[in-house]
Amino acid sequence: MFSHVFSDSLMPEGSHDFSGNHADIRALLEHILWHISDHKDNIGSIMYGESEKLFTRYFSEYLEKTFGELISHMDIDVSEEFKNQFVIGSFISTVKWWIATGLKQSPSEIINDYITCLLGSKAG
Repeated sequence: MFSHVFSDSLMPEGSHDFSGNHADIRALLEHILWHISDHKDNIGSIMYGESEKLFTRYFSEYLEKTFGELISHMDIDVSEEFKNQFVIGSFISTVKWWIATGLKQSPSEIINDYITCLLGSKAG
């Protein structure tokens, strides 16, 4: 799933189409959530099963690449390591919460709310 989302050549898919916009962080994060939604039964089992630590490690590695530029531009007086852990950890916790609550919001709504909380202004 992760290598697909971060691929340079994307094709339209049944539930979503990010083939024209995969460089934007918002689009990347929303694309991840569409795949989680599409595979909610498998992902839910992984996120709350024995494979959770392994999945979270891989997920964190991909998110570190995704959030890298955003984190480097956050003008706050804390270490880069702390910013990195905070942003990635809060996103993973958000995904776990979203799964646990039955994926009631759309991927777009989740990303808008996440970015709004993270950056303090409405995502557009």
